[in-house]
Amino acid sequence: MRALIRAYDKIRVYTRIYQLISKWDDFVKTYLVVWFSSEGVRPSEVNQRLLSLGFEPMQGSYDFVYNWNSNVGVEKILEFGDKVYLSLQGTGVMFKLETM
Repeated sequence: MRALIRAYDKIRVYTRIYQLISKWDDFVKTYLVVWFSSEGVRPSEVNQRLLSLGFEPMQGSYDFVYNWNSNVGVEKILEFGDKVYLSLQGTGVMFKLETM
């Protein structure tokens, strides 16, 4: 009987951990891909501008990610896109945002 109770307790703990992880993954993220120009500013300058907006650098298919830490609507995402645009304006950088 004790073994059954311990197994039940483990299942409850693992279930709670899974719920927390699943909830964490439900938050919206905005991914950013950046294309540089040899006629523009240095990549380190672009990096600093994006870090000041809250982006985190990453490796893989995307260059940066922004974690919203909540579910947001299209209006907020568009406002954030405008901030990215204004921050990168005049740098010679082209970019693509993808929010999921």
